[in-house]
Amino acid sequence: MWRDTVAPPPSGLEVQIIPRFVPHEMRSTTAAREHVVLVHGLLRTPRSWTTLRRHLEREGYSTGVFGYPSLAGRFELHGRRLARELLRLDSGRDFARVHLVGHSLGNLVIRAALAERPPRKLGRVVMLVPPNRGSPVARKLARWLGELVPVLRQLSDEFGSDAHRLAVPRMEAGVIAARFDHVVARSSTHLPGEADHLLVSALHGFVMYQPPVQRAIVAFLRDGRFPRQAK
Repeated sequence: MWRDTVAPPPSGLEVQIIPRFVPHEMRSTTAAREHVVLVHGLLRTPRSWTTLRRHLEREGYSTGVFGYPSLAGRFELHGRRLARELLRLDSGRDFARVHLVGHSLGNLVIRAALAERPPRKLGRVVMLVPPNRGSPVARKLARWLGELVPVLRQLSDEFGSDAHRLAVPRMEAGVIAARFDHVVARSSTHLPGEADHLLVSALHGFVMYQPPVQRAIVAFLRDGRFPRQAK
């Protein structure tokens, strides 16, 4: 069993998570064949996935979290690191398929990773409130904090931003948008070629904690479609 690896907290920060996969104990034969990698969003840590991990593991999946310093560097850099970790999983024999679930900025990290090198064992991808066409909040904050936090400029909803220009890799993706999202517009969550799109009653930062959303994620991972009653 692998456990979370935590470095001593730097000044002003609660904790720093070392970027690596942290699989939970495999619960069943199914878990050894189906693995889910979770990628958090801006200003979040791997701990934001605790309840969803428990739900996925009850459904027979094994899980891992890719942690990264979301305020530091560009999302392409984090995408390259994620691509290397996916290659490591791809070369092993533990899993027949590796799925991905991202929250907010984590979805652009996933897209960058899959554009870099798509795994042979890639399963399905679930995108929670993804800024696929940028965010108006990021655009406004970038005016003041863009020099300190370059990723804000990347996440701008202005046409020509990195969020707009990022390649769309070949993948079976389901997108979940939040009805009460004040960070990412519903229209910005759509992705060309998406397999399904679902609107749920949730806030941007808390969408992964909703039981209907957790059930919808499992449904898409299994069937490639969202249950319509999750709205």
